[in-house]
Amino acid sequence: MRLRVWITAWLLLVGMLFLSPSFVQDACATTHYVGGAGPGNYTTIQSAIDAANPGDTVYVFNGTYSEQITIGKSLSLVGEDKNTTTIRSTMMGSVVSVSADWVNITGLTIGRQGPASVSGASIKLDTVANCSITNTVLSYMKSALWLAFSTHMTVQNNTIINGGVFLEGDSLDHWNTHRIDTSNKVNGKPLYYWKNVTGGSIPSDAGQAILANSTGITVEDLNLTWTSAGVQIGFSSNITVIGSNVSDNVFGIWGVSSSNITIANNTALDCQYGMEVEDFHDSVIRSNLVLGSTLAMTFWYSRNITVHGNNISGLLSGIDLYYTNESTISNNTSLFNRWHGIRLSYSNGTAIRDNVVWKSEMGIGLRGSANSTIVGNSMVRTGIVISGNRLEHWNTHVIDTTNTVNGKPARYWKDTIGGAVPLGAGLVILANCSGVGVRDQDMSNTSVGIHLGFSSGIVITNATAQNSNFISMTVSRSNNNTITGSVVSSNRSIGYGISVEYSNDNLLSNNTVTSAWMGVFLINSAFNSIQNNEVSDSRYGIYMPYDWNNTLSENDIHANEDGIHLHYSVNNTVESNEVHDNDVGIKIRQSDGNNVTRNNVSSNLFGIVASYAYGNRIYHNKLLGNTDQANDNRESDQWDNGYPSGGNYWSDYAGVDLKWGPDQNLSGSDGIGDTPYVIDSDSQDRYPLMMPSVPRARPPMSSEARLSGKALENITIEWLLSPDDGAGYYSVMRYDIYRGTAYDRDGFGYELLVSLPSRTTSFTDSYAGEGDPTNYSYRVCAIDRNDYTACAEGQAGKFTRPLSKGPNLISIPVIQSNKSIEQVLPTVEYDSAWTYDPSIQAWRLHTDERPYLASGKANHTMGIWINVTEDCNLTLAGIVPTQTSVQLYAGWNLVSFPSFNTTYTVADLKAETGATRVEGYELAPPYFLRVLTDGDVLQAGCGYWVKVDAPISWIVGNS
Repeated sequence: MRLRVWITAWLLLVGMLFLSPSFVQDACATTHYVGGAGPGNYTTIQSAIDAANPGDTVYVFNGTYSEQITIGKSLSLVGEDKNTTTIRSTMMGSVVSVSADWVNITGLTIGRQGPASVSGASIKLDTVANCSITNTVLSYMKSALWLAFSTHMTVQNNTIINGGVFLEGDSLDHWNTHRIDTSNKVNGKPLYYWKNVTGGSIPSDAGQAILANSTGITVEDLNLTWTSAGVQIGFSSNITVIGSNVSDNVFGIWGVSSSNITIANNTALDCQYGMEVEDFHDSVIRSNLVLGSTLAMTFWYSRNITVHGNNISGLLSGIDLYYTNESTISNNTSLFNRWHGIRLSYSNGTAIRDNVVWKSEMGIGLRGSANSTIVGNSMVRTGIVISGNRLEHWNTHVIDTTNTVNGKPARYWKDTIGGAVPLGAGLVILANCSGVGVRDQDMSNTSVGIHLGFSSGIVITNATAQNSNFISMTVSRSNNNTITGSVVSSNRSIGYGISVEYSNDNLLSNNTVTSAWMGVFLINSAFNSIQNNEVSDSRYGIYMPYDWNNTLSENDIHANEDGIHLHYSVNNTVESNEVHDNDVGIKIRQSDGNNVTRNNVSSNLFGIVASYAYGNRIYHNKLLGNTDQANDNRESDQWDNGYPSGGNYWSDYAGVDLKWGPDQNLSGSDGIGDTPYVIDSDSQDRYPLMMPSVPRARPPMSSEARLSGKALENITIEWLLSPDDGAGYYSVMRYDIYRGTAYDRDGFGYELLVSLPSRTTSFTDSYAGEGDPTNYSYRVCAIDRNDYTACAEGQAGKFTRPLSKGPNLISIPVIQSNKSIEQVLPTVEYDSAWTYDPSIQAWRLHTDERPYLASGKANHTMGIWINVTEDCNLTLAGIVPTQTSVQLYAGWNLVSFPSFNTTYTVADLKAETGATRVEGYELAPPYFLRVLTDGDVLQAGCGYWVKVDAPISWIVGNS
């Protein structure tokens, strides 16, 4: 008998060692009292929790406690009476936050003081286990009880008013390990939590339905309102949610990691998220009505989703797919969603068919997505918007003219060389195109009127894009394009007029931009010219963040909040602009090394403002009648150009001009004030001008160069007149023509060939053409009456190389206005020429006997095989490209090297394009095609075979 007692005691002792920590701790647990009249009671719940040890109890007497509390240790929080012991909070976030296991909460009313909140929860349990929430009242928090990434919760006998239970988790344990029964009431109706159930229907009296690891369940004709999520589906399959009202919730319907789900004929009104799912597969969402939701329908990381026949009107967005592939969006009506009607983000292989989309910033948005098929959609006061940093995000879609914008066809061209977009387009998208013309189009009342991506040589003329919801015109990752003579306006609160992003060497000229958030927007772009535009009534007239080496000249910037704003931008030129009647005329913020010269800055609240800027040169500007002429919070900017060039003209300068010299200490005037103009304590203009600086003429523009004469022995170049030819006191008096034998972008080392009077538009260089083996480059400069020189950006060029009888692999290193084979090769004796189209892997033949067989076109991006019938010269003339985009397709490409850079090697080409093999034609006997080594230098006038594994744009600059 004594032995049996001893063994029993020993077993009890050993068993206690394996009990939960909370049980062991309870043996010496302490109760901490909050409120009440007892001595030493705590006045706040949080102070009692902070003082408690694991296993203790915090007991709260009747009363209302206005605080947010956090529980980071295993304990019990107990209220005296759930109807009279209340924790309220007026702050954002959860009222009670639990981050420890084995926490028990009971006998309390917990919620928000005031209207119901969608932020936070009454109680949030975050990544914990084995907690118990019982016998509580949780009120006025849409997520009354939030179980986030937690397991083995006990939730019983709770009353939830205007809220609900919300399950969040990415593993099955987060969903099906809880004890949640119908003793919990949501707005007076039972909460149904079904886990591991096969078959059946949720009863019609449900206040909330949660399905975990279940299959074959029907949720039908329920009214699930004022809760966290009316229906929640996790790790389940073959679920049907039909004919139910899921309104006034945080989520109408919410689900994760489920398949073969049907959500049909439901109504979701005024939810924050109408329907949102993650990791759903092979599911159908059809014929639902979703109105007033902030985000109507959202799909994350899903596949093969069909969204069909829904009616949607959200506060911000309609249908969103994120990382969701191989899905179909069809026959939906999406109206008045502010952000977008339908948008794909990083989602591939989606079909968007026969939808109606009205009045969103983006009607159909494709962000970082590929291989979409977009047909038969009707868009009103909205349109299609593409964005992405890879070529495949732009040129892999099928978008045809069955899509209409305001009743007009959408024009999407991809991988196209040359041609003009037909008149009457609703919008124009050019993806990986070159040499396309867009003229006289009216694409107003849409998302983006004209959209360029990975394109070059596009000329947009006299286009109208007004009342755009998003961006009137945008140039993305595209170079050497021109937008001129166009009228642009946008949404004043959110829209862009003309946007240039990650793009170089573009020209924006003579456009009218008004009523936009950002009139002209440049970001991460270089060597662009913004000239002679009128920009007004915008938040930012011209805004340039993260840009370099751009030129802003001759623009009229007025009635904006910020006229010109440089932000984190370097080495830009801002010259000869009219900047007036803005809040801030010119702002230079955290930008370095910019030149701001010859601008007329007048009648602004602030004229020129430099903020945390370094090394900027600000001189020869006129500052007239600005309320605050200038300010600069650094001393490192230079507000003059030294002596005798001088600084700026200040209309409020009170000094005199009685002295001259660098120190202004010699008798006699020099047009410079004798004392500095003080800007602030550490900034000044040392040499303020007594008279406004004289404006300068604008440059001409090179337009054409060609061989001329009976034997093609001459070179004729043509240019467009400077806009200031014959106009005003800074009018052009003559044109100087400079010629060099080695191309230089700035004309360094060129000789003055001839001076011609104003109004002249052409010059012929006799005997410089066929017969002269020398290569020439020509630069045209306008000289104004003040002897200031303004040179055309583009240059003309003449190129010659000898060809031997037999096969030759050649190219054309200049841009010619006439691209027909006959005009391209006028000095070559040949019988056949071949070009290769890598986009369709096809040869094109041109012969002198049967020209109708040929495509008949060749340009400066193409390599040409030619069979020469006798020794001769390839001599041609054209405009020298400053930069060229050559599209390479997967496989072999026959291309030119359109540059006079004499140091560019095969290794450079491989590094920039990922080319795996480059072949060229040996120029000396025995004349054969050979694999080029990394050290071989590419040559102008030669053609090359280039093999790449994936499509890419090869950007070729000139030296």
